[in-house]
Amino acid sequence: YRAFHRASLDDSQAKREEQELTALLWELRADQQPAREFVASLRNGVVDHLLAAELALADQKEQLDRMTAALAEGGALASLDITSLGGRDGSPDHLNLLTLHSAKGCEYDVVIMVRLDLGNLPWRNETPEKLRESRRLFYVGLTRARDEVHMLYSGFVDGRYGPMRFGRSPFLDELEARMRAAGI
Repeated sequence: YRAFHRASLDDSQAKREEQELTALLWELRADQQPAREFVASLRNGVVDHLLAAELALADQKEQLDRMTAALAEGGALASLDITSLGGRDGSPDHLNLLTLHSAKGCEYDVVIMVRLDLGNLPWRNETPEKLRESRRLFYVGLTRARDEVHMLYSGFVDGRYGPMRFGRSPFLDELEARMRAAGI
């Protein structure tokens, strides 16, 4: 949210709007609320304003319009509630894809972490503070697995002029060293 307004808001205004968004999301969190009501409230409270102000978000607006239509009465997804929309209902018939940022508090039988390459996680040349945050996110993803975790890397990242070889994430090396030291 803050990224949408980075150029136009001062820090105090951005913080206030971020707090308002958090309060709105907290208010709308009821698990069995129909998804269409949640999306409508979110659009009315925040999203439509952002989409109208940022012409670069036209593709996202089009996708959101399609989702809103599918969630409407009589739409293909009209029966979804918040839990189902968020993929938190544990259905064995679908795969949950989520970012490391949204994984906190979730737990899955199997977790597959992808793009664990230097240049993706962590980014190259991160500040010490950002490196600590990237490491924390790595461990958040790792600890979401109840039974299995699979970690994938290619050693390459997409650069401006094509693929660049940086190798795997140093977090994998750290994890491997810790496991070896623990006799695992």
